[in-house]
Amino acid sequence: MPFAMEEILLECLELAEFTGDETVMVIGLAPAIEIPLTISRLARGKLVVLQGDWDFGIDASALHPRDRTRVELLNLKSNEVELEDAVDRVISIGVMGAYADKLDVYKRLFRALKPGGLFVLDMGAPENMASIWAVARQVIPNFGDHFFFTYQDEEEATRELISAGFIDLDVSIVPAPMEIMSPDLFMAFVKRIFLSQVLADFPAETAVALEKEFFGQLGAGVIDFVRLRVRARRPIR
Repeated sequence: MPFAMEEILLECLELAEFTGDETVMVIGLAPAIEIPLTISRLARGKLVVLQGDWDFGIDASALHPRDRTRVELLNLKSNEVELEDAVDRVISIGVMGAYADKLDVYKRLFRALKPGGLFVLDMGAPENMASIWAVARQVIPNFGDHFFFTYQDEEEATRELISAGFIDLDVSIVPAPMEIMSPDLFMAFVKRIFLSQVLADFPAETAVALEKEFFGQLGAGVIDFVRLRVRARRPIR
């Protein structure tokens, strides 16, 4: 959610408890925001940016010259991570809902952490953007057959995180309603994240008509974000 990312990222960075020396892996939707906000907290540390989950990535030329030696860009998806004992922190924002097998991703990120490392996660809770999905179900035929996001509640996330090996879990639901300040940016986000994939199964003319009807009924106002927020640790031993 590029238009909401800065506020969410700042909250997650606070949970990560930086000293400034860490190697940090960030997985999110807005590297242009995530990189400067995170690297500014790492006086002597390093940033590893996973940017294969969505096509919001940037290349090294977009980095500030002073950051290029401390930022590594990896074109990997969360379910492709094979690192072991590599980073002190993993911060994942907004991408976990795209993976049906979240336990596999949790295990991969657990292995990527050094012993004692922290995992901070923000993703949609089951009630996330309920008003938007309600309009989609009303407008788009068989919407549930095309919708690929899956969310977790506190109980399911806790169970799978423990199964992956994490300890010291703090798992909570965070209502985060947000006013739509830029309708054009919001529409671009909705198209890119889920609407284009959902409508890809329809003939082009039908897809255009469904998109128009969807946004016509959606209107403006407040996005009813409801986030699942996690802070967990890999054991030292």
